[in-house]
Amino acid sequence: MSNGDGPPHMFNGDDFPYCKIRMESYLEACDSKCLKAATEGFTPLAKDVVLTPQEKENEKWNAKAKKHIFRGLCKEVFNRVRSHKTAHALWKELYALHEGSKSEREEHYHLVMNKLNTFEMLPKENDNEIYSRLNVIVEELNGLGLTQMSAADVARKILCVLPNEKYGHIITVLHQCDLSTATPTAILGKINAHEMYMHMNPQDGSSSTKKEKKDLALKASLKGKAKKIEVESSTSSDDDASIALLVRRTTKMLKKLNKIGVNFDFKKKKFFTSSKRKPISEMD
Repeated sequence: MSNGDGPPHMFNGDDFPYCKIRMESYLEACDSKCLKAATEGFTPLAKDVVLTPQEKENEKWNAKAKKHIFRGLCKEVFNRVRSHKTAHALWKELYALHEGSKSEREEHYHLVMNKLNTFEMLPKENDNEIYSRLNVIVEELNGLGLTQMSAADVARKILCVLPNEKYGHIITVLHQCDLSTATPTAILGKINAHEMYMHMNPQDGSSSTKKEKKDLALKASLKGKAKKIEVESSTSSDDDASIALLVRRTTKMLKKLNKIGVNFDFKKKKFFTSSKRKPISEMD
């Protein structure tokens, strides 16, 4: 009886890396020897030779692994691989059909690496969303079987794509730690704590702390005061110019009156003629 908890995931010919992981997990849940029969295979049997107890055991696990794989294939895929006698040959054929030859996988590898190298944080995206998108690329890369990107490499990549203006402090702190044993989960936990402490809210694009808000308020206040002072200064300058103009005109008028014999008594604040010292109001 199978211990895989129901039938395996059905593979319809699309997204083989995803289905491959699902199938491997299913075979391992049934028994580790089922998984070995599919992914590694056993020593081929010689013809017309009595099987040893171990070879009989291997044949049993081979049959079980092949049965589980066939149960997880749609009819179209099944018809393409139905002739294979061993689970390992069946597994290799599925791999070759849907992952391609080594040269094809190398070409695919370069395309995936380009996506990885150009990976960036999107606007209004938090660290968990970054990891979700990044992990899709990592799984695609690892699924090619040419190289494996470790958890520490993923952790470093997460730190590389974080914008320095918002995460500069935590990036510096984390780089001082031993990243060779770091995991994405541990890194994300520290980044989440940093976002909470700094009152970051990636959803609305804000990352202002209380101090930054106070600084903005202070700048606005100083700007308002500067504008007020500028207006007052401008008004004061206009008044000074008007007064200077009035003084010049008054001085010019007094000089003209003086020429025709009219003087101004500053004590009495009246104009008099210079000859008779009569106020102008009493003159004929």
